[in-house]
Amino acid sequence: MQKKVLVFAVAAAMGLPAAAMADTTLYGRMNMSVDRVNNGDASSHQIASNSSRIGVRGSEDLGMGLRGVFQMEAGFDAASGTQGTLATRNTYLGVASEFGEVRLGRHDTPYKISTLRLDPFADTLGDYNSIMGSFSDNAGLFERRNLNTAIYLSPNFDGLQFMASYTTDTDENGDVRSATNDPNERNAFSLAGTFTQGPMYVAVAYEQLNEGFQGEDAKAWKVGGAYTIDALTLSAMYENIDSGVTGTGDRDAFFLSAKYQFGQAYVMGTYANAGDNDDKDTGAQLFAIGAGYDLTRRTGLYATYATVRNDDNARYSLAGTNSGKGKGVVPAEGENAWGFQVGVTHNF
Repeated sequence: MQKKVLVFAVAAAMGLPAAAMADTTLYGRMNMSVDRVNNGDASSHQIASNSSRIGVRGSEDLGMGLRGVFQMEAGFDAASGTQGTLATRNTYLGVASEFGEVRLGRHDTPYKISTLRLDPFADTLGDYNSIMGSFSDNAGLFERRNLNTAIYLSPNFDGLQFMASYTTDTDENGDVRSATNDPNERNAFSLAGTFTQGPMYVAVAYEQLNEGFQGEDAKAWKVGGAYTIDALTLSAMYENIDSGVTGTGDRDAFFLSAKYQFGQAYVMGTYANAGDNDDKDTGAQLFAIGAGYDLTRRTGLYATYATVRNDDNARYSLAGTNSGKGKGVVPAEGENAWGFQVGVTHNF
């Protein structure tokens, strides 16, 4: 209720009719941390804003069992006070019914959505995107939030749900004047299915990026799941990424995590391993441990230590491009990276 009152106040200040804002909710999250990191060459300390965001979402009854839905979400750097570009995060306009929901705009792919809940270190130095979704020194090849995207989310069929998306152009601008990338040359599609039953969650996903890696079609698939036993949640995932490039080939990776909750406190750990592609010594490992304490339902404290250990010809980053970590750690090829952080989160 307070969120809607605030939205009405904002609407009034902007001269917007209150009726137009009736089903609109303001929401957000702030995640700040103090980090000590090392890129294999030198150490530094920093204050970071980790996936802090603010957004508005809402819906409108269109009749005949249809609802119009919308969301506009922006990321911002709370550490520097820098305002991010409007609508940098999931931003869409869509229609929902008993047959599912269709959204148009900028959106996480089904490939990314399907396993988000498996990572207890999301938006920290231990984020699994240091390894998962990445290909050696090409951090964030998958696990993306794509522009120019249409996505369909099916209804929940007794725990079973399907998702599919098509991206018309993954370039930032899709500029028809581009000398190298015409519209639709770098399109993408993504598919995923999830199943939830009691303490069990299972996900399988596939994605293809046309001309996504060195001008070739890159493909990825993964299967993962989680199981909760009382206060303990165990998660695992296997992933294969095929670069489509002759001589580079594909790489396999797997991920394991555990989180134990006791009262308002919790501890967690993660291990991920990327194997070699067709080149030797191109693998890497991620280790992470952490703990936290939920002060209230909306505010919490956490501490994380994580390290990426690269083989001689690998360059996986700690908290890479798509991790949500405000400031990652990029080592030189063959070097290791590590970091320790203490942070606070608040949801509103």
